[in-house]
Amino acid sequence: MIWLIIASYFIGSFPTAYLTGRLLGRPDIMTLGDGNGGSQNVARSYGFKYGLMVFIIDSLKGALVIGLASSLVGTLSAMLWAGTVCVLGHTWSVFLGFRGGRGEATAIGVLTTLIPLPMIIAGTFAVGTLIWTKSVIKTSIVMFAPLSPLCWYTGVSKQLTIYSMTLPVILGIIYLIKERQRLAGIVPEPCPETEQPDKKDANSDSF
Repeated sequence: MIWLIIASYFIGSFPTAYLTGRLLGRPDIMTLGDGNGGSQNVARSYGFKYGLMVFIIDSLKGALVIGLASSLVGTLSAMLWAGTVCVLGHTWSVFLGFRGGRGEATAIGVLTTLIPLPMIIAGTFAVGTLIWTKSVIKTSIVMFAPLSPLCWYTGVSKQLTIYSMTLPVILGIIYLIKERQRLAGIVPEPCPETEQPDKKDANSDSF
């Protein structure tokens, strides 16, 4: 079990956003925009298509650790621990000096693998919210808030239903910690001078 926790942390720590910037020859993503190493900041700083790519890879990190836990350990508790630690690894990556993103994409990968039907239903409304409002916060609320009722309605186990509430709460705590750090000047303030590939992508509030 310990090896699974360690592996999940390192998989979560894989710095997709940072490496994307390096491969593109762009400035360090951690010094741009809101200072987060996630797909939203990549979309704003490098362009939508790169943000989408990072979102997909970061989501796959979450799916990967659930698959590993299921195949190699085989217990639900192992899967839940692996998913949670993967999200924390993405948020506080050992490769980025214990900085990173907010964990939403990785959490989406975790939850979609564990509770696909509720996530598909919630995700459909979340995508519509993102297109309509361009707001990540509103989209996240629409995505995660109805999960536990949807789990109950679709017959998901009690343990997974509780987890569908717990992981979003963890994401909320992460968001508050990140915002507090930003306001304290530990990470850079969002800056309009950030290098942008084009105006449309720069103003996108995707991911």
